[in-house]
Amino acid sequence: MRRLEKPVYFLLISGFLYIMTVGGCGNGGGGDEPFPPPNALAIRLAQRGQTAPDGQATFVGFLRLAGPSRGGLVAFQSLERITEDVRRLVLYLADTGGITEVERNGEPAPGGGIFRDFPQTISVNDQAEVAFVGRTAESPVDEFGDTEGYYLGSEEGIEAIVREGDAAPGGGTIFKLCIPGFLDCAYRYDGPNESGRITFVAALANTDDNRALYIADSSGITLLARKGDPVPGGNGMFEDFFDVAGPNESGQVAFIGRISGSSGGEVDNEGVYLADESGVIELAREGNPAPGGNGTFGDFRLLSGINDSGQAAFSAHLDGTSGGETDNEAIFLASEEGITDLVRKGDSVPGGGGVIDSEFYPRGPNENGEVAFGAGIRIGDEDVPIDSALFLAGPSGISTLIRHGDPGPGGVGKFAQFGLAGLNDSGQVVFRSRLFQGNKSAQGLYRVGPAEEVTALAQQFQPAPPDGSKLYRSIEDNRYRGPSESGLAFFVAGLMNADRTYSIQDTGIFLAE
Repeated sequence: MRRLEKPVYFLLISGFLYIMTVGGCGNGGGGDEPFPPPNALAIRLAQRGQTAPDGQATFVGFLRLAGPSRGGLVAFQSLERITEDVRRLVLYLADTGGITEVERNGEPAPGGGIFRDFPQTISVNDQAEVAFVGRTAESPVDEFGDTEGYYLGSEEGIEAIVREGDAAPGGGTIFKLCIPGFLDCAYRYDGPNESGRITFVAALANTDDNRALYIADSSGITLLARKGDPVPGGNGMFEDFFDVAGPNESGQVAFIGRISGSSGGEVDNEGVYLADESGVIELAREGNPAPGGNGTFGDFRLLSGINDSGQAAFSAHLDGTSGGETDNEAIFLASEEGITDLVRKGDSVPGGGGVIDSEFYPRGPNENGEVAFGAGIRIGDEDVPIDSALFLAGPSGISTLIRHGDPGPGGVGKFAQFGLAGLNDSGQVVFRSRLFQGNKSAQGLYRVGPAEEVTALAQQFQPAPPDGSKLYRSIEDNRYRGPSESGLAFFVAGLMNADRTYSIQDTGIFLAE
């Protein structure tokens, strides 16, 4: 049984529960004694309780991280306390030189209304522009009559790209940007590229063909595909658009299309497509043979991205394969030139020691046509994988980046439990993991690439910047990003005092490389 080895005290203040002491987790305790400190340069961007740049508020929490861009720019939102009863939400751009305010709620929005909040931070480019979702109303506290829009912000100001209620190219109006679903709604967008263009799907009003895919910037909106348009090849019509990726620097957008009126019904009603202002082409279609002829495309699980060469990466389930359940999942790279099978369930692990056995949710592709992914490893006749690793796959083959049981930095500890962030053009990835050494363990954020030693970027129980008066307590779930092209990571960490007392709300936001 896992247990805390030191006493833990609880204090309830104003409805919040504060855990006041931590002593490490494990059989016999945890701690920093076995593990060397991170060998990376880390910078604190902001910390709870710190005064905001304008001196009018203090930081309370950090959310909706975006980036880093290729050059290392990031964006995030901060909840800030002005008085005990008054809060504000602020959107920032940041790099290793510090943070810059872009927008805050309560300010006028381009096109009318007052920004009430920012439901999503989309991403940031190297022109120091951040794309975001803004929700406007007559006042910051008005909960009725909200209008959402996609905006582009920088130090120079805010530009509206599209707002609900705008006229839609081809007829109708933009009804909803958060597409209604069975229980909730979901935004479908990507970008911006270096020209400040984004791609998005919108639900439309005042028209029967009420779903469409667009590319847009502050100068206007261009229709790429619309519900009811015939699909390339003519077997059916577009019904909806998912997993939009791009636009790349050529203005290309990749997406998964849902199809109605196809000859095969449920067995050929999805496809992967590439679109730009000149038209749409098919990259893959459900029911068509997979590369090599072993099986046909079934469901497309995830389209993870598109690079500037027009290569799109996606994972898919395969039907009718020779190995059945042992080879029916794969990751593909597709472009106008054709489709390449990058990795398939059942492929041998590089260097031996089992086969890859997992569904795939890749990151990438980078500009070399490579993807990174995590997968289980099955050894022998095991019914389920008991091993795991992070891999890099590309035109030159598959390589193992880090595997369960591999040594930590300096040869101390062994890795387990990988959480993959992203991939850069050098093949480096950022990941969260836990190191085990005897009966001690520590969670951390790490970077590794092909044929390079793993780098510790931040590690539990180790001093946090700027002065080491706080220790890292945790790398927060789903709030770590990177790497940039220089290997920069962006993350939110829980903090604790040097004596390991802490508040559960004590957090900071950091860059490390």
